[in-house]
Amino acid sequence: SAQPSRNCIAYEAASLTPQEKRQIVDAHNRLRAKVASGQETRGIAGRQPAGRIPPL
Repeated sequence: SAQPSRNCIAYEAASLTPQEKRQIVDAHNRLRAKVASGQETRGIAGRQPAGRIPPL
C-alpha cells in the first residue's frame, strides 16, 4: 500500500528528489554487495557467509 498503516502515530510524508532516491538506492546496493561478497563482519556470528544478491 502507498499509504502508512493506521498504526503509524507520528507519520510525516517526506519528498525526495530523483538524485536523493538514487543516492539511497546506491548506498543500499553497496551494503548488499558487501554482504554478498562476504566482507560484512558485524553479524551476530561475525563474518557473514558470501552469497549472490542481485542489485535492486
